[in-house]
Amino acid sequence: MESDAKYLLESPNEPGRMLNLKYPGLDFHRGRHRDALPAVASSYYLRFTKTGDPEVLLEFHREHPIEFECSGWVLIAFGRILTGMPRPREGQERARILFLRYWKQIKRPKSAFPTLPQMFVLAIAYEEHKCFSTPQHKQHFRRAVLWLAKQSGSNDTSAAFKRDTGEACSCISQIDFSELRDSVASIRRMDEDADRPVIAHVLQEYVGRICGISSRTLRSWQKRFNLT
Repeated sequence: MESDAKYLLESPNEPGRMLNLKYPGLDFHRGRHRDALPAVASSYYLRFTKTGDPEVLLEFHREHPIEFECSGWVLIAFGRILTGMPRPREGQERARILFLRYWKQIKRPKSAFPTLPQMFVLAIAYEEHKCFSTPQHKQHFRRAVLWLAKQSGSNDTSAAFKRDTGEACSCISQIDFSELRDSVASIRRMDEDADRPVIAHVLQEYVGRICGISSRTLRSWQKRFNLT
């Protein structure tokens, strides 16, 4: 029991205690989460007290579950919203939405870290994007896309592109023209009114095909793990 008590005690100079003194409503206590960061908890506390936005609570819970668990202020914040305060007759819908979204996150948590298969796919996507990250290579990719958009039949290989355009940059050899052709066709089907396919959309579609997943899934992973 004595060792447990020592484990739970916080020294007078501990950052969490100092922030609790600075922000009396913070009510941050690490408990057994010794690695929890009080600065993270206080940043969300200040955001919420400034805006009163329930999305701040949901983001805090989703992105920093350990600090969330250590923060007494979230109980008061949730309580005020769920009871409709400060205008109970007007807060029912706001409370309902927060309640539903919170329990959805509890039942279907979104991992803050990619799985090993996701890491592998994202690494491939990064390398593919990197091939065309400089203005020069971006321009070459654009030329290849616009050239393919004008082709009909089977004469749409990298060799044919080099012959028609005289382009000899090494980045062209890294393009899978078969996948790029299908990417151009896919984007044009989705945007039939466009005279020319949007290059950024073609690149996203192309990289997804190279990775073996849909471009929509790739975008969602990149957004989830802050890689965009």
